[in-house]
Amino acid sequence: MMIGTRLRHPAILIMLLIAVCLPSPHAASAASAEGAGQRADDVSIVVGLAQRTTFVGQPVRCQIVVSGSRDPSPPTIPPTPGLDWEFMGGQDRSSSSVSIINGRRTERRSESYVFVYSITPEQAGRFEIPPVTVMVNGSPVQSKPVFLTAEPPSEREDLKVRVAVDHTEPYVGEPIELTVTLYLRRPVQRPTFRLPGLDDQFEVHGGRVAGGSSEGKIALLGVEVPAVRGSSRLDGLEYNTYTMSCYLVPLTAGRQELGPMTLACDIVVREGIGFFDSDVTETAVVPSNVVMLNVQPVPADGKPANFTGLVGRYRVSSSARPTEVNVGDPIVLTVQVQAEGPVLRQPDIRLEDQPGFADAFRVSDTQSEPTSKGGTLTYEFTIRPQSESVTAIPGIELPCFNTETGAYETVASDPIDLTVRPTRVVTANDAISSGGQRDSAGATGVEVSDVSEGIAHNYTAPSEVLVNQAFDLRSAVLTSPAAIAVLAGPPVAYVLCALWFVAGKSEERRRMARRRARALGRARQTIRNRPDESLGDVSRAVRGYLADRFDVVESALTTEECVRLAREVSPEAAGRLAHVLAACDAAEYGGADQGEGAGSSETVRRDALEALAQLDRSRGTRTGSGRARTTVSSYTGAVMLIAGVLCCLLTMPRTAAAQTRDSIDRTGAEQLLAHANEVFNQAIETRKTDPTDARAEFLESIDVWNRLVDETGIVNGRLYYNIGNAYLLAGDVGHAIANYRRAQRYERGDANLAANLDYARRQVATRIELEVEARIRHTLFFWHYDWSPQARFRVFLILFACAWCWALVHLWWPRIIGGGGSGTADRHRPILWPAFVIGCVSLTLFGSLAVEEVTLRSQSGQEAVVIRSTEGRKGPSEIGYEASFSEALAPGVEVSIEATRGDWVLVKLRDARATWLQREDVEVI
Repeated sequence: MMIGTRLRHPAILIMLLIAVCLPSPHAASAASAEGAGQRADDVSIVVGLAQRTTFVGQPVRCQIVVSGSRDPSPPTIPPTPGLDWEFMGGQDRSSSSVSIINGRRTERRSESYVFVYSITPEQAGRFEIPPVTVMVNGSPVQSKPVFLTAEPPSEREDLKVRVAVDHTEPYVGEPIELTVTLYLRRPVQRPTFRLPGLDDQFEVHGGRVAGGSSEGKIALLGVEVPAVRGSSRLDGLEYNTYTMSCYLVPLTAGRQELGPMTLACDIVVREGIGFFDSDVTETAVVPSNVVMLNVQPVPADGKPANFTGLVGRYRVSSSARPTEVNVGDPIVLTVQVQAEGPVLRQPDIRLEDQPGFADAFRVSDTQSEPTSKGGTLTYEFTIRPQSESVTAIPGIELPCFNTETGAYETVASDPIDLTVRPTRVVTANDAISSGGQRDSAGATGVEVSDVSEGIAHNYTAPSEVLVNQAFDLRSAVLTSPAAIAVLAGPPVAYVLCALWFVAGKSEERRRMARRRARALGRARQTIRNRPDESLGDVSRAVRGYLADRFDVVESALTTEECVRLAREVSPEAAGRLAHVLAACDAAEYGGADQGEGAGSSETVRRDALEALAQLDRSRGTRTGSGRARTTVSSYTGAVMLIAGVLCCLLTMPRTAAAQTRDSIDRTGAEQLLAHANEVFNQAIETRKTDPTDARAEFLESIDVWNRLVDETGIVNGRLYYNIGNAYLLAGDVGHAIANYRRAQRYERGDANLAANLDYARRQVATRIELEVEARIRHTLFFWHYDWSPQARFRVFLILFACAWCWALVHLWWPRIIGGGGSGTADRHRPILWPAFVIGCVSLTLFGSLAVEEVTLRSQSGQEAVVIRSTEGRKGPSEIGYEASFSEALAPGVEVSIEATRGDWVLVKLRDARATWLQREDVEVI
């Protein structure tokens, strides 16, 4: 902006002043680092309850806040009979702030840690929570006692719970089916069922769909069970019902009181009307009826030595493949256990203890976990016959207690016929003569084809995995010397050159301004001071005025040129000047009479003065220097706009990954990486013999890699790729796809990553195709979806520099080819629109980065993956809203989060359908 010009960008100037006043992010981080090791002298503990009055069975959130320490030991909870404590997690809530007022810098720091518990009253009354003790620096610190009042649950007309069992006199270990019916007249949210004394007296197992079709799953006594919707009358009122069932296995004998079960939930009093209007709810806790059980012990007399606790009627069947083998060849023996009711307890079947197995077969040391499907337990064993004399696989015996007869019995499968051939010794001659068939060229004719199954290898080198690829737009713009040079250099160079060019012509412009200012006065003086002269002086005065006004040579002005210049300013004045010049030419060259009338000398002079006055009052056209100033002003405005964008970036918070980008402990990171690689490789070897142990080792390697991310702040696409591989080999498709998608954000051109992600997507049970509009969008905006943020930023810098360099060439062109701004140089000046096109393309890439940055920081629009099988609902509640789809969404389904409401999120599937899911069922990428 030139001195003396009017301020045209006050808002941008204000942003620049704000940016200057802001503290440097490096200074702030340094100040934070200085005080990191300080601790407050006073440490206090406060126990806070979300509410002081609750109902029996309704959890209350409890926070134990330790002020003055950021790493205290876990608190010691004193015994509180009647209250059930459950630890929910902890969080460091230390903070620091820096303020600068009138140049004075003030730093405030607070250290605190919060332990979160869930307290559930198991009986009514007023409970005292004694002082809680926390060890801080080896010294105990106690809180003050607090009190919690639990009121008994009460019956409601709009909400009732009823429980029933299929039989009331079971044996110990015999499953009984518990059916829970929920009677509703209003929708409810977050239902929680509790049954006092359940953990000590019963085992809880999932139930079945009790008639009708399932409307989703509900957590019932700690297990997910299907719920069937219906309607029924109770106490003369009509209710909507949800029926659920689970199985209880009694652990102790005697008369037992089952109930009352309590249901704690939020009843929807009024549903939200608009998108941003949430439901109005009230908390309710209601009791159920009580069921009496008489649990009988199994008799001690006649109990087999190998009895495993099975109570009921069972059947055992077995199959083998193959049944014709050589001595020592492996045979897969499949054993299936079925019952008339549910098979809830897994009997420990040891083939070594079965009759006829120890001497005839060698049993593999490793055994996979049995699988349960449709009420059938399936075991798989690997056995090898030890001699050709083995002719059958013995039947599998299983002792159980038959509740109908009241006696023990042994059920067994049928023997399986087996043909075992002796093993033949292979000699060297056999090996020589066993060559394969060869073609005419002497090479084996085997065609090699690609295999689409399986995953590609991990990345293990520190140079590949320990490179921090975290991208933060603010840091990339403000902390990279190359980016600063590209973004600031060309625009500033252009403005300086333009200002220099304009300043170089200041004297010429002042001379031209003085000439234009005196033009009308000189013309008037010439016309008025020579009234007796011929009209030739009027013509010369008009031409002199136009020459002074438009800075042209007077002798080069013809009548037509004078009229053209005047018409550019005022067409009306140009018409009058045309008549004046025509009259002057007629009088001077044609000998016309200058007497009275329209063509008299006095009339022509008067018309000339009025036309010149009108012309002088009109706004003139811009000269070449004016156009230059306009161009300079436009580009100066562009530079100010860039400065404003940089100010906005300066005020944006840095991401955590960007803040730790340069503070990585290289040695510690390499040790964690080596440990994770070692555990992963061990899991690969274990997977050949024991898939269960291998899964545990895969999960351990994932924990180490996640420690690497958490402790070092490294964000690397190949690191997330390794985590995705481990999850996929562990059988967790949802977490695998989530980590592959994270890796894709930083490694979008990696062929192994693309192949593994495609393979993982083929494992997802729910197939949802990408909508056509999304495919078109991905094709049109390929740079946003296919280029990594680093690649887009580099291309943006290149195009940005090219646009400004083109503008510089356009500005310097008259001086490059000579002419000092002559008309010939201007006519051959390069066109300017390519610079605008290139600049627009670069700004498009910058906008793509900004949109991605805003999306990552916002709560909506984020990409996510379903990590466990879940039912999509039409509203944010398990009860009161129908299921969105006929089937549950399988792990691995990719969604985008559209809105959040409490513990629920509204997601959009890849085919644009929407549904509500619980927040814990999805993982944000």
